[in-house]
Amino acid sequence: MTRHHAAADGTRYRYAADGWGIGEIHVRDGRLVDHVLPSRRSGRSPRERGPNGGASAPDFTVTANPSRKSDDFVPGLCRRFAAHLEGTPVAYDDVVLDDGDLTPFQRELLAAARSVGWGEVVTYGGLAALAGRPRAARAAGTFCARSRWSLVVPCHRVVAAGKDEPFELGGYGSGGNALKRHLLALEQTLL
Repeated sequence: MTRHHAAADGTRYRYAADGWGIGEIHVRDGRLVDHVLPSRRSGRSPRERGPNGGASAPDFTVTANPSRKSDDFVPGLCRRFAAHLEGTPVAYDDVVLDDGDLTPFQRELLAAARSVGWGEVVTYGGLAALAGRPRAARAAGTFCARSRWSLVVPCHRVVAAGKDEPFELGGYGSGGNALKRHLLALEQTLL
């Protein structure tokens, strides 16, 4: 049986992605509040865990018929996440984000990050320039490190300016560089 968890601040849905584990999205009023990439629970050896930890069955998953009309997009979005994590090119331009707590500059960074397509990368300085503030590379890095929308706002495609290479990886918030490298490899940006 599949279920969702309704909360006062919206509804949380968990979904499974083969080879990755369990992810979660948080939706309120037809908008994506946040998205957590699938992670596997502990209990297996590091070699068996894959990019994000140890595996287990989901506590609950996305119901085929979400309880709220405004959540109708959730099953399709979760299928897109799973396809993305299998290496299939996916776009999220149509996903409406709950960005009401962002500053105007952060909204510009958000739009700029969402414009970086599958298999492309941009530097933190390049992202800042796309957002209209070319000297705000550090602010762009902070925005990416704190992003709560994982794949929908592809901050894994934002990299540090390289010295000898075309680019250096840079950080990736709580997901770490191993996850960032893995996501870029899925998109065949890193070979």
